[in-house]
Amino acid sequence: MSAEPAVRHARSIESAYLQGLRGPRSEALDVLLEHRSDTVVVRVRGELDSLGAPSLRLALRRLGTGPRRVIIDLAAVSFLDSAGLRVLLGAHRRAQVNAREFVLAGATRDVLGVFRTAGLDVVVPFAPDVASVLERSA
Repeated sequence: MSAEPAVRHARSIESAYLQGLRGPRSEALDVLLEHRSDTVVVRVRGELDSLGAPSLRLALRRLGTGPRRVIIDLAAVSFLDSAGLRVLLGAHRRAQVNAREFVLAGATRDVLGVFRTAGLDVVVPFAPDVASVLERSA
């Protein structure tokens, strides 16, 4: 038995658990953690709003101080409000305290616009996509 099915199964359990934390009125927010040696890719899909933000906050806090690099994939985030922005900024701040690299990848024009409007697009590092961040260290 290869390790890949076990990893996939563990990811699906974790994703299902995190997905189940959202409230009954919330649009689906899926959070999937992909562990790659010293990097964790956090794939987020759906609306990152006041109802979905707690799921992402929990996932990010469960990372602890282990990974050297955290990449948040926002390519499938359809909406971002101030609650989601707070979660992402808090994660960025914790990454700085723990001396780990933190990158937001694949943000859509609308999501990036929220950061620009708040003047935070120059505070948090962005990348066009996850692959470009992973290639930097290869």
